[in-house]
Amino acid sequence: MADEPEDAAPPSRKPNQWIHDWYPYHSYIDVHSSYMDRLADEGIVIHDHVSFIEIRQSDSLEFIQVVGRLECADNLVVSVNKLLEVRFSPSRRLEVRGLDYSYHAWTRNGCDVLRYDNAHGPLHRHAFDLRRCVEEGVSAIDLDSLPTLDEFVREAIASVRDANI
Repeated sequence: MADEPEDAAPPSRKPNQWIHDWYPYHSYIDVHSSYMDRLADEGIVIHDHVSFIEIRQSDSLEFIQVVGRLECADNLVVSVNKLLEVRFSPSRRLEVRGLDYSYHAWTRNGCDVLRYDNAHGPLHRHAFDLRRCVEEGVSAIDLDSLPTLDEFVREAIASVRDANI
């Protein structure tokens, strides 16, 4: 428009705004794989044991469960359990969207590091004191504040490294 400066930036949106909305299933798997490959290339994820399980009822795909563990550097283990609801787009492409979330990180010595979930109530974040291995508190978060799995792994590994445990 004539009234806008030539270098005007496009309207901004929250970084995770699209991440937790409907997304093509095959693209979701590709994005997941590329993030896990990048974390492996950086030496953060040592072994990826996360699987996509299609849950069917009467030959109809009802949900997809993303479940498993990541073995990471610095003796960190991450448990993933996400339930994705499914639908077909108007063009008949399978799309998924997160419904239930549980990301849980701990060290091999049994000290909890970080957890995000909605397994027992609204979406929330558990914070832990890593030096004393005790929970510091639980805080409610909105869906836009929920990290993606790769962001969660990076946050957990940074917490372990910051605590020097």
